Amino acid sequence: MQMLKRKIITLTALTAPLIATLVGLAPSASASYQNGEMFNITKSQCLDAGGGWLSAWNCNGSPVQIWTNISNVSGQIQFRANSGQCIDAGQPNGLFSCNGGNWQKFTATWVGGPIDGRYYQVFRNVQDPYACIDAITGDGGPSTGIGNCRDNYTYQWWSWQ
Repeated sequence: MQMLKRKIITLTALTAPLIATLVGLAPSASASYQNGEMFNITKSQCLDAGGGWLSAWNCNGSPVQIWTNISNVSGQIQFRANSGQCIDAGQPNGLFSCNGGNWQKFTATWVGGPIDGRYYQVFRNVQDPYACIDAITGDGGPSTGIGNCRDNYTYQWWSWQ
């Protein structure tokens, strides 16, 4: 028993600095971080507001792929594309005029990184906590680009840079 305790103490002493380093690598929530393309790890595409609906599309740097947090509520994000519309989990096309309602607010959960130099988050809707921004369309969620939240489902992992 004494030997097991010694091994646990040694293992803890060796791994604590590594864990502290990894936690320190998590991205900050600063405003400069919350502006730019949203890249999906599985599809290798960007979240796109073009065509009047929310979708994943090949990254091209166009205004409909640049997202800014316009929320004034701490811990919540309201995504506005440079095209002027916001992600709205209550709309069939996933987009609507920005109004600050709870259907347009999301919380972020850091899920991994760096992977290929990017950090990934899952974005869950405030009004419907079972609705997440999703790179797969038509997966049974309330709207295109919004899907049912699933654990470790990489179609819902987004890097926002």
